[in-house]
Amino acid sequence: MASGNILFVGDDPCARADVLEHVGYKVARCACDTDALGQALRHPVDAVLFQCRPEPPSEAVLSTCRKLTNAPILLFADHNSFFNTRDFDVVVPNLCNPREWLSELGGMIASYRDRERSKSPQAASPVVETTRKEMA
Repeated sequence: MASGNILFVGDDPCARADVLEHVGYKVARCACDTDALGQALRHPVDAVLFQCRPEPPSEAVLSTCRKLTNAPILLFADHNSFFNTRDFDVVVPNLCNPREWLSELGGMIASYRDRERSKSPQAASPVVETTRKEMA
């Protein structure tokens, strides 16, 4: 069974959030705008998933996301969507088999956790540091 905290941003016409919860992830959902994303990222996440329908997230939304978390960003997109692949850690076709994107997500989260563990406490992300202070 999978584990981790996922933030699903945008509409979910393919019920991917339900699939994620079914396999063991905790999923929070938010609208694809900077205010909603800012609120949702007050809590630590292991990955942020965007649904590209009909357009990819704006530069402002992606910038907000990168400022507030070091977690990897995955985009579900149609083949004819226009987006900059460098803005995302992984891009998955909308019609991809769930086994494939769940496997990709699991590997992405494992790599992220390894990177976070290898950081010194001074180099940890601000979100992680804030969480530690709140818990103390």
